[in-house]
Amino acid sequence: MKNLFFLIGSLRRHTQWFTGLRLLALLPLLALATSCVTVTTDAPSNITFNSARLGGEATAGSGTSVAERGVVYSTTNASPTTGTGSTKVIIPGTGDGKFSQVVTGLLPNQKYYTRAYANSSGSSPTYGTTEQFTTPDGPYLASLSPANGAVGTSVTLTGTGLTGVMSVSFNGTAATTFAVINATTVTVTVPPGATTGDVTVTTPLGTSNALGFVVGAPTNNALAFDGADDYVALGSPASLSNLGLSGGTFEAWVNVNLSGANTKNSLIRKDGDYSLVIFNGQPYVEVWPQGTGNSAHTYLYGTTNLTAGRWQHLAATWDGTSLRLYLDGVDVSGTQNAGPATANSQLQLGRSATYGEALNGRLDEVRIYNTPLTLAQVQADRFSASGASAVPASQVYYANFDQGVAGGNNTGLTSLTDQSGSGNTGTLTNFALTGTTSNRVRSFPTITAVNPTSGAAGTSISITGTNLTDATGFAFNGTTTIGFATPTSDLTATVTVPPGATTGPVSVTSAALTRYNGPAFTVNATPPTVVSVLRQNPTAALTNATALTYRLTFSEAVTGVSIDDFSLTGTGTANGTVSAVAAMSTSVYDVTVTSASGDGTLRLDLNSTNTGIVGLTGSALAGGYTSGQAYTLDQTPPVATISTTATNPTSTSPIPFAVGFSEAVTGFSASSVTVTNGTITTAITNVGNAYSFSITPTGNGAVTVSVVANAVQDVAGNGNPIAGPVSITYTALPVTLTTWTGAKSSDWYTAGNWTAGMPTATIDAIVPVVSTNRYPLIGAGTASVRSLTLNSGASLI
Repeated sequence: MKNLFFLIGSLRRHTQWFTGLRLLALLPLLALATSCVTVTTDAPSNITFNSARLGGEATAGSGTSVAERGVVYSTTNASPTTGTGSTKVIIPGTGDGKFSQVVTGLLPNQKYYTRAYANSSGSSPTYGTTEQFTTPDGPYLASLSPANGAVGTSVTLTGTGLTGVMSVSFNGTAATTFAVINATTVTVTVPPGATTGDVTVTTPLGTSNALGFVVGAPTNNALAFDGADDYVALGSPASLSNLGLSGGTFEAWVNVNLSGANTKNSLIRKDGDYSLVIFNGQPYVEVWPQGTGNSAHTYLYGTTNLTAGRWQHLAATWDGTSLRLYLDGVDVSGTQNAGPATANSQLQLGRSATYGEALNGRLDEVRIYNTPLTLAQVQADRFSASGASAVPASQVYYANFDQGVAGGNNTGLTSLTDQSGSGNTGTLTNFALTGTTSNRVRSFPTITAVNPTSGAAGTSISITGTNLTDATGFAFNGTTTIGFATPTSDLTATVTVPPGATTGPVSVTSAALTRYNGPAFTVNATPPTVVSVLRQNPTAALTNATALTYRLTFSEAVTGVSIDDFSLTGTGTANGTVSAVAAMSTSVYDVTVTSASGDGTLRLDLNSTNTGIVGLTGSALAGGYTSGQAYTLDQTPPVATISTTATNPTSTSPIPFAVGFSEAVTGFSASSVTVTNGTITTAITNVGNAYSFSITPTGNGAVTVSVVANAVQDVAGNGNPIAGPVSITYTALPVTLTTWTGAKSSDWYTAGNWTAGMPTATIDAIVPVVSTNRYPLIGAGTASVRSLTLNSGASLI
């Protein structure tokens, strides 16, 4: 570039050597020299395993400026460009100077080539020299599988640098269960509360890049056992062993098939430690109170049998001394017994490793605690299919069976995740994992949330839950809703709080479920009140309307509203008739008043007694209402009075007239007045309620003035009635004097040259000095005049 400028300078000093044409040929070279952009690349800094600060400096030649600047980088191209094969990062800003930016999303333990670039508007980029750097080791996620699923889904993360993973996050929600398999693989369970978004892992070196994961809709699945050889193997982990010695709680939702050869259905079996079984429909629990391998054996039967084909919650507790059995939250414990029994097996769900006794039915929500729960805690667990537990600290196992697709192909999902965080993963054994008899299947419907959580009877409630299309009814603290319709969504339903409902849980039933209680709903039994009475039609306070509509809003839905519940309070002569009531909604009513008349205010009141208005909870209206908006009726029209100050008869022209109104009006104009034998020839002026103008008579005789009907309106919109006519007789005075003006010509006989026409033998004439210097000329004949006065300086021609 310096050589180019030197060459041009030399050419300028020796222009005599070239013709003008040759010098012009060098001008593009001069333009190129002054428009070049010079770029340098900064050495990369702040290098981490997934980011680095990259940048440079750009300087534009004279006559141009830097329009875009940035960096490009590549792992394979030693001279990266803004074209394909490299990554381009535009750094905000224009003009000369340094620029840099922290570039993220880099791969760990990777060599990179980078260059700064810049260009002026419309030109190709200029690059700095190539710099190279290598990122240090760190966590990197290359893929995850599956990329979507519900809470509880097991997800496999693959990448590099994963050995020291300390945490896994789903869109900000930390996973409670994950396992580092090796430096390239981590398995993790989608945690409760996770939402769709980025999955990241964190190691001592930092947090990895993010991969997207879609959290699917919540499900409530169960596991169907075929009654032959299906079971879940859990082994003998320490956290699930010797509970017969220390005490514990064993729970499950079960839908058992009691027909066929199977009379014993295993639910939770760890023979030699503890077991929860159904014998011929009768619940049964047993423990080995002196620990695994000891023959001391305590057992108890329930007093109430389970019902085949229905979902029921079964729980047993052991405190080291006493066994208790609970069926659907009710204590059904029979007599406790003891007798020797020797066994020592691993824990299995749905089958005994010692005796077989396979379950023919479905299991859901299996929970094991290492302490005995109270009855209240068991009842809380019964209705917490969302995963919450009564005593989280003592829970050592929880399986919700929600993984997979109900009735679908689940052959790849042979693991059963332990939701308690204890890591007691089960293995599904001998299941077909397709179809509906040996697979994951739909469980019972649940309710997880209601919105709003309080309201009166008649309030519309949105229910959130699972498997709601299986519902056969909903209830509010035992009071069934009216007009049940099967929900069209598994996840949501809309119901109305029924009359007579009281505060308590909202529940759902199905053909195979007596009741599942969701969150509590508070029924508002406060008596209804009037919130407001407003003007609806018209909305303005001042009106001359004869039909009025008031709108009443109650604090809640009400019934029994009728015209007899209302009265009218007026002032002056205002009055009307309450004639109709129309419901705009369950809590909003329009009341129509007809035959409104008179002048004054008119207010609609709700009677304080004997209205018959009640809320949907049955509570009567709390008092009346006399604070509503009122209408101000004005049905008296403005009256016009026409007057003149001229005497009658009169020779005055124009004649002054005035129209006064009984109240303020708008709209008065010349068209508001009808005139005979005259014309309004002055502007209309207005002072107060009076309007003044003058009329020039057309000729002698009566001049009449009238005000047309509805020419004006008062504030309420009333139009005026006809006023008048008022008549005055006009008689013009005889002409006795006329004065020369010369306005038309110098002809004596042209009337337009005189102020009152051409003079005659009975009219005096004056000829003054006129500015036009045009004086009268009697061109022919004899002009007659009673007397003629020629002013000084004036003349006859």
